[in-house]
Amino acid sequence: GSRPRAPRPSDPTPLAELARPPRPPDGLRALLRRHYPARARAVGAEGHARVRIRVSRDGEVRVLGALPGASPLFTDACRRALEEAAPFTPGLDRRGRRVVTVLPFRCTFTTVY
Repeated sequence: GSRPRAPRPSDPTPLAELARPPRPPDGLRALLRRHYPARARAVGAEGHARVRIRVSRDGEVRVLGALPGASPLFTDACRRALEEAAPFTPGLDRRGRRVVTVLPFRCTFTTVY
């Protein structure tokens, strides 16, 4: 029979096994303001996007895809803001080691910050 393989350092650690989840950088709110969709801003529309992201052990973020329920307009703006953002604070496992994490992330676009 085949034995389960040991996890590789590049394998994501399940959220339930983290001592601390990844945290977004302080400057993300300003990036969301900068990437606010012009068409939405023009009519005062607010919205959000939920995306699935992968945060590396170094805090680099890669958007893996959109999650249901958000406007494509806001999803695209969220993706651009996250790709431009400074690194996240990476997640830590129960031993205090930085780990790769995959998680849902919500970008909120409001007319007042």
